[in-house]
Amino acid sequence: MKKFAFKRALYFWLGLIFLCGLFLFLEMGLVSGKEEKKLHKLVASSPKTIRKMKIRQKQELTKQTRWGVTKKIYISDNPLRREIVLKAKRSELLVLSQRPHLRVSETFYEVQGIAQHELFYLLEDDTEVSYDDQGVLKRHDLKPLDPTLALKPMQRYRYFEAESAIYDFHSHELLAQDVTFWTYTVPGHAVVQERAGLTPEAQGKASRMTLFINAQDAQKSISADNLSVQFSTKRGL
Repeated sequence: MKKFAFKRALYFWLGLIFLCGLFLFLEMGLVSGKEEKKLHKLVASSPKTIRKMKIRQKQELTKQTRWGVTKKIYISDNPLRREIVLKAKRSELLVLSQRPHLRVSETFYEVQGIAQHELFYLLEDDTEVSYDDQGVLKRHDLKPLDPTLALKPMQRYRYFEAESAIYDFHSHELLAQDVTFWTYTVPGHAVVQERAGLTPEAQGKASRMTLFINAQDAQKSISADNLSVQFSTKRGL
């Protein structure tokens, strides 16, 4: 009888020890799992890991170098069409894989550019007329327009020279560095290739100039940093 009672006590304590051991084992596994997750988060948030992830996401697919480049960019201006013409000694066309998209840009070096800023018309009394957002011809002084009046096509454009210029095919922006530019108002809507004999309305310099190709408002189509401008008068610049 005593032997049987001793076995029951032994089995009871052995079972209790086993349950305690099992509890400690599971608790250690749970804690180690949490610590492992913390470690993974810490590694993932490190600058080195972030740089590696960005490099994987933004990978250069191809680069093409061209020489003696001429590029034309067309801008819809209601029924009219403005142009930007770039000429460069060299350009690099770059295609990047920026997940989940492809990004294409072209960098031009030693650039000469012509950017038509505004196309409009003149009446005989020198009143300016241009198309509004709905494609309707309107006088700038907002008076009713007589459709029988003769219209003289005119344009304002900028000629510029830059050390380099980057055209982003995704955002449709042209970013030029170390720019010198001249502005003109001349007859016609065709791009003016020859400036000889033309008097600029202004001449300026900028450390950086951005042309926003898709801007609907011509006044908001350009921005510049560190800008200095000289305006023409009857006495000259």
